[in-house]
Amino acid sequence: RTLVMSGVDLVDGTPIIDVKPYIPCYDAPFANGEDGSADWGVEWAAKLKSEGKELRYPDWCVPASQPLLKVVFTQESEDHFEDIQKTQKKPRVLASWNHVRDAIVQVLQADPRSVYRKESCVGQVYPFFVDALDVRVEFQDDSCQARIISLALVPLSLQRSVPKAGNAPLQESAPGDSA
Repeated sequence: RTLVMSGVDLVDGTPIIDVKPYIPCYDAPFANGEDGSADWGVEWAAKLKSEGKELRYPDWCVPASQPLLKVVFTQESEDHFEDIQKTQKKPRVLASWNHVRDAIVQVLQADPRSVYRKESCVGQVYPFFVDALDVRVEFQDDSCQARIISLALVPLSLQRSVPKAGNAPLQESAPGDSA
């Protein structure tokens, strides 16, 4: 196969390594809605076309529509989250604890597991991190559900320093300090 490119700022003969297709539901700004709850990448492409802007991509690039998973916090994980909010005035990176909770839900609704993990790691606890939280999840594929079984604050000593936009790197502080 040959890929012919024009209008790009490259020196002739420059190798193009890792060309990926444009997939509207992943690559279009707000393709899943501002709150992450919609799936309208194809509709967005149709809107562009109605405005006379041509967007072309092969059909195989658009994955089959999958329902968003239902995200359930167990009582234990709700208790963990409440305790963390009481002991930590604010999250490490995101603006508020509500934003952290929303981020957790949005990540899990889209099912972040790879195909390999979905097929080979059935029944195993899936760990991931959001802001300064270690989140542990059980996926129940038969009911399209993600159950958050635990949340834990990752100690600052184990976190990378992640500066907020426009601010100096965060300094380690005792729980409850505003720094």
